[in-house]
Amino acid sequence: LDELARFIHGLEGITKIDMHTLLYEKGDRCNLTKTDLKVLKTIRHEARMPIAKIAKQTNLSPKRVRSVLRKLMGETGSAPEYFTEPTSFGDARTTRQCVHFRIVWNLNAGGSTTFIIRIDWDVDKGSRGDLIDWLQTDYPDKFWYALTSATTPTLFCVFVVEHMRDAEPLVQEIINAPLVASVDVLFGYPTKQFDTPRDVLLNQLLEKTEL
Repeated sequence: LDELARFIHGLEGITKIDMHTLLYEKGDRCNLTKTDLKVLKTIRHEARMPIAKIAKQTNLSPKRVRSVLRKLMGETGSAPEYFTEPTSFGDARTTRQCVHFRIVWNLNAGGSTTFIIRIDWDVDKGSRGDLIDWLQTDYPDKFWYALTSATTPTLFCVFVVEHMRDAEPLVQEIINAPLVASVDVLFGYPTKQFDTPRDVLLNQLLEKTEL
């Protein structure tokens, strides 16, 4: 992380870096069967494909497809893990690979405005759970989820509003909350998504699997 921070800081135009290790809850562990991989390969680049179309392309029944999708998503829409454990004859140790799948929402797809409020809270006045409970109660339609820093009392909270002008009064209310110590508002620009190591590993797995 230190090397990464120094590299980014050396880029032209960068004046300050704020790095956080973020905490998130993983889903249940599961082993993927050949049928699971068949469905996963079908929806790899078309995640919104209807169940009937998935069933046709995989030669599975719609009922079976629904069962696989429920397994992949988890009962609460969480992220299952995939483990493979090939054993080397020359080494008694086992090599384990893990892929965490998760649902990524495109909150800007409906024409709304998505932004992040970085909230630093006062640990003497409440906990992370108190702050999240308050946001969920007071802003059920605008507050979606929060990422927690592992090193500082900081939440990166994702909000969705109909228009950018609706963000200002919401931010003012949060600034005045007793738990809140400071607030920064972050609006993003359109971004390009690159393959992560997880994507590369998953692609290699699907290419090697005879479906």
